[in-house]
Amino acid sequence: MPGLKLFTSNRLEALAGELSETLRQPPASPMIPEVILVQSRGMERWLSLELARRLGICANIRFPFPNHFVEELFRSVLPDLPGSPAFDPEVLAWRIMGMLPGCLDGEGFEPLKAYLADDGRGLKRYQLSRIIARLFDQYLVYRPDMVLGWESGRESHWQATLWRRLATESPATHRAARWKEALARLQRSMPEGEPLPGRISVFGISALPPFHIRVLDAVARYIDVNLFVMNPCREYWYLIYSDREMRRLVDRLGTVPSDEALHLERGNSLLASMGALGRDFLRMVYDTGCEEADVAEEPREVNLLASIQSDILNLRDRGADGVRTAVAVDDDSIQVHSCHSPMREVEVLQDRIL
Repeated sequence: MPGLKLFTSNRLEALAGELSETLRQPPASPMIPEVILVQSRGMERWLSLELARRLGICANIRFPFPNHFVEELFRSVLPDLPGSPAFDPEVLAWRIMGMLPGCLDGEGFEPLKAYLADDGRGLKRYQLSRIIARLFDQYLVYRPDMVLGWESGRESHWQATLWRRLATESPATHRAARWKEALARLQRSMPEGEPLPGRISVFGISALPPFHIRVLDAVARYIDVNLFVMNPCREYWYLIYSDREMRRLVDRLGTVPSDEALHLERGNSLLASMGALGRDFLRMVYDTGCEEADVAEEPREVNLLASIQSDILNLRDRGADGVRTAVAVDDDSIQVHSCHSPMREVEVLQDRIL
């Protein structure tokens, strides 16, 4: 039965084991390669060696990056709506540079006009155009609904006005427009273009924007989509907040209500302060209604590092409840090196690893 399945663990090796068991089930056609999305070539190298060790061989597997694979899906689902290089960041920067002079007298462009007032050679306009192009490219992935709202006339600030002019020149060819159309077609029926992969796996990616998650969730109506995600905690930790986040919330409210009144939890302080990105990503994945399988492994508290990992796994805040951990004199599982520069930090890290 097709669907979106989530496998979580605090150990990457455990996730690799679950992936290898999944791959033991052969695809419908042996000629169709397995597709495993990764975030780096280093992860591809490690995972291919790990699969070969567990299965005896690692062959006929593709390891695309998420952006590249989503573009492939767009071409399969939207064969009649090809993409355009007009919205590639490098091309978009030159289009913005040519369009800015005609926009500066418009309403809302006063800050840009003041900034470019002494730009005799056009260098500042070129640099500003590159920054705006990169910003728009990020909007297309992280805020597609906002960009599509601009095209429909929503908001009138200079970014929205400039984007409407850019979109008028090349309508419905940027990623946000194709994303919206692809989701609509996937909701209706199986795509008629190039066949979809037999199965999709996403391995070891710490976070994906809603742009990718919604596409994968839509494709999961027709094929298996498996997410193998690192999760340092086996408990429900998606509503814990760091002290900084709590102070920010109190500043917005203008009062100082109790934590009970705000329904806020502190959980493990290290996880709350450093796990915000993973927390938001996992909460978004759970909102899809996916199936979940947890394969967490309990660390044996043999040293300080393992004790911290165990506290995070079980959502304990050791020290806040008065419990202390005795650290052995020869325990070097966690080390702090004070260095005079970032370069020296890297050199010391390399020395310790080697």
